[in-house]
Amino acid sequence: MNQISSIPVKYEEILSHTRTDPDLSKIVNALEQGTSLKSLGYEDNQFTLEHGCLLRGQQVVIPSALRKRVLDELHTAHQGIVKMKALARSYCYWSGMDKEIERVARSCSSCSVNANENAKVEVHPWELPDGAWQRIHIDFAGPIKGQMILVIVDAYSKWTELFVTKTTTSTWVINKLRQLFTCFGLPVTLVSDNGSQFTSKEFEDFLREQGISHLTSAPYHPSSNGLAERGVQSMKQSLRKMSEDGGTLESKIQNFLIQYRRSPHSSTG
Repeated sequence: MNQISSIPVKYEEILSHTRTDPDLSKIVNALEQGTSLKSLGYEDNQFTLEHGCLLRGQQVVIPSALRKRVLDELHTAHQGIVKMKALARSYCYWSGMDKEIERVARSCSSCSVNANENAKVEVHPWELPDGAWQRIHIDFAGPIKGQMILVIVDAYSKWTELFVTKTTTSTWVINKLRQLFTCFGLPVTLVSDNGSQFTSKEFEDFLREQGISHLTSAPYHPSSNGLAERGVQSMKQSLRKMSEDGGTLESKIQNFLIQYRRSPHSSTG
């Protein structure tokens, strides 16, 4: 039941509410008694019972009394309908779940205002690396509330790191990269734009000492660093949607990363 750890409700709550749910309790009784589910309108292999909780494949079936809490959690970072559905399908299920997700997203004023504000970033057709952390793309976003955000995206896994800062010097960027390199190792290639912090002698010397190849995007063509640019736009759009929510910029960044990293990526699953 590892799926429950990814859902904002406790096992005991699911167990209790499943037993009292007018629809789910019938399925539970049928499974416990070994009778066919077809009389209830389901296939016999559609659901299983594990530790008292209903499963549909690997998805936990959520009782009606707990669905609002799950929907609220899915909507935390205002990621939009597609991301919300992908995340939900990874862990949970209930009849009509997709339509309820659509309703929540479309009824959100922040999501509606920002839904079509950003055009899609034209991504340069980089070849997919053979593994994770072989090529990383970096860029700065901002200013946002007087601060800048360093965006780092792994080209293979699409793993994203975000760092809030008031300085964008080469020295600061190098220190952040050192922190990441101690965790993930050295990449083969680093791709950036032609910002002064990325083209300085200090930065170039650092990469050369680490044996990292440095590629810069063509001037006036940021799409050639499209992975980082797309990460920037995704983050900016989410932050705009959370503009009316409470909390600091860093807490909103954290919420965005939690939801982003939990959601299956279209290219990696």
